[in-house]
Amino acid sequence: MSASMFGKIKTCLQIAAILAVIAVHGQPAWVLALLYVTVLVTVLSGLDYFFGLRRRMQSQAQTPGASS
Repeated sequence: MSASMFGKIKTCLQIAAILAVIAVHGQPAWVLALLYVTVLVTVLSGLDYFFGLRRRMQSQAQTPGASS
């Protein structure tokens, strides 16, 4: 299963959040907001991946002899 745009955005947010936590002293509101948004997008991306894979497996199970 290839990476979706949602997954790519998630990765960019994770990198930005890690760099912000390392580079910024203290916990400004924007860093905390970035962390919360990153966690939310990570969870949503995981759900998207899970349900996308589930749909793909179900569609392959319904079409005998289909392989990818």
